[in-house]
Amino acid sequence: MGKPNFFIVGAPKSATTAISQYLRMHPNVFMSVPKEPYYFSVDIGPSPFAENIQEYLDLFAPATSEQFIVAEASASYLMSDVACEKIHQFNPDAKILVMLRNPVDLVKAWHSEMLYAGEESVADFETAWFLQESRSRGENLPPLSTRPLLLQYKKVRLLGCTLKRYLDLFGHSNVMWIVYDDFRNDPQHEYTRLLEFLGLPLIVPEQFPVVNASKKLRFKLPGQLLRYMRQKYRHQINAGMRNLGLRRTGIMEFVDRINTTSAGTAAIPDQLRKALKSEFTGDVQLLESLIDRDLSHWYR
Repeated sequence: MGKPNFFIVGAPKSATTAISQYLRMHPNVFMSVPKEPYYFSVDIGPSPFAENIQEYLDLFAPATSEQFIVAEASASYLMSDVACEKIHQFNPDAKILVMLRNPVDLVKAWHSEMLYAGEESVADFETAWFLQESRSRGENLPPLSTRPLLLQYKKVRLLGCTLKRYLDLFGHSNVMWIVYDDFRNDPQHEYTRLLEFLGLPLIVPEQFPVVNASKKLRFKLPGQLLRYMRQKYRHQINAGMRNLGLRRTGIMEFVDRINTTSAGTAAIPDQLRKALKSEFTGDVQLLESLIDRDLSHWYR
């Protein structure tokens, strides 16, 4: 009871939020609040929601006996070098879902997400891509960045080697993958596959609305500053509220909503797209061998 036995580990911007929301409606599933505790990706940064294992487990304490799938969905786990091993140490029998997406589109979408989150300050994706090396040395970092490793966009696209790591540790019977394009084209079919994988009754939503589409801040600097303060001082804020006997008010979430608007998707310059495809080829070919599927359109 209350111990997570299912982890959606990424990839980011590949419908993990949508699947989490659909699962949250299932009577036999408990999804954590927040959706992404980030507890096991300690190399990327400390969890803003749980300083220790007990605080982490407390996130799942409300799960009932009918909710036999207890889950969370931290997209940082696919980028992390240590999360897979730490999750396995925590629960070696856990089931894992990996979402897969064309890595060129993935890194571009992740850059947009980092702009929205306030971690990134360079609006041009090509410029941000070529800043990775200097940023790995602690140079040219955005002033409001709290987790610089999130700006190493090359780590986001390592789908093949990361999937292999989860398969090697958890075994093929406990690891499932869904290709983002398949889910976008036929969400009912892919969601049904997931329920079968988890051994859940086939309670499928009638509709699958788009969730977590690309977005941007209406007022960039105030929004990014607010996110920075919330991220950096979340533990102190939460401790102060507990000491005062207060509960979450949802004010921050409300401010986020009114300061958010939809964002279009800028095209990647042809020369950069060609270079990215070439760089990603080896990992995609490894992924092809793991899932027994032709993905050559991702790198040709």
